[in-house]
Amino acid sequence: MQNRLKDFALHRTQTELASKQQDYGFKYNPHSWLQDEGLNVQAMDIIAFDVMHCWCQGGVWEIELEAFMNELSKHGHGGRQLHVYLHQFVWPKAYATGRDICKGSVQDRAVNKDVRPSGAASEFMSAAPAVRKWVEDVVGKKGLCPAHVASLLRCLDVLDLLSQVHTGRVTPNLLSDAIAIHYAAHVVAYSYTLFIPKHHYMMHIPDQLARFKMLVMCYVHERKHKIVKRYAVPLCPSKHNNRSLLEEVTLAHLNSLQEPLLKPCLLETVKASPDVVAALQDNGFASAETALTGRTARVQSRSIRVGDVVVYWDGENCENTLVGEIYWLASIGGELPVGVSAWQIKTNLGRYRRVLVEEMFSIIPAERLLQAMIFTPTEVGSIATVIMPAL
Repeated sequence: MQNRLKDFALHRTQTELASKQQDYGFKYNPHSWLQDEGLNVQAMDIIAFDVMHCWCQGGVWEIELEAFMNELSKHGHGGRQLHVYLHQFVWPKAYATGRDICKGSVQDRAVNKDVRPSGAASEFMSAAPAVRKWVEDVVGKKGLCPAHVASLLRCLDVLDLLSQVHTGRVTPNLLSDAIAIHYAAHVVAYSYTLFIPKHHYMMHIPDQLARFKMLVMCYVHERKHKIVKRYAVPLCPSKHNNRSLLEEVTLAHLNSLQEPLLKPCLLETVKASPDVVAALQDNGFASAETALTGRTARVQSRSIRVGDVVVYWDGENCENTLVGEIYWLASIGGELPVGVSAWQIKTNLGRYRRVLVEEMFSIIPAERLLQAMIFTPTEVGSIATVIMPAL
């Protein structure tokens, strides 16, 4: 396509070039890295569709949810009801919340009007576990729109796999089968009226996983736009220095890899409060006076903050997991002790757990923390529901 655009740029009019660029979805730039003979990039060997845009941002999951909510609105279970349900939950503090995807404008709320779900890709992905619970516990039990319910749940199955794909547990065949099952259920519910090119792009995703052993997800890429701009500004960017910018960014990234990425760490630390120091001393930390605390820790490549409800390993037993609330995060002598209140598990329902909110304080090493969770806040002594993450 780039060579074809080059031919148009050299031998056709600007109008014809503009039209062809629109057809291809690429802009012609004679100085781009795709045209760099020294780099010799074989575009077709490295091209990859982005899961974030194909499935979440204006993609399959967003289209599916909007169509589902439109259907449910006819039965009195539309966006307003889902909005109220989502507000029963609290999301991890370091991540996007999905509670307002059906909020709508002030004018919409004033006339009790259902609105189409909207929000960022991270919000749609974050809302998915709570939406599943609403569909299973509320909509499904009422027997409403069974074909549409089945299609949405199979769509969420695919999203679950996509969220776990970098753990190494999701195989290309598993992902391919899940997409095929969802599309079959989707056709039963909606026929072919909602299909867009992104549905087709998703069919290439399992092959990409087989070829590259990973999938491109632009959640992080788009958060890194400022880094690219940081290196672009001194270069006074123009069309002819794409390669220079690429070299600068790549070199900076390789240098950053010299620091450990997976080692648990505490961000933005300050001197620990007297209460934290006293708790550490009571638990045998001799140098507790030197302790630092922070509100955010990076553990298992995830962010966990004070006040989050987390799932964590039960001692050395990696088969058993517990649930608790983070009281504080500390750093002392190379160790990362965490003050946590364990919540007794009353009912284990697989994807969900019902737990008794208690003040059962203990100190555990940060390495045992797995992930922060979505939960329903309640008082001490009452039962809360936590949505278990895909670990």
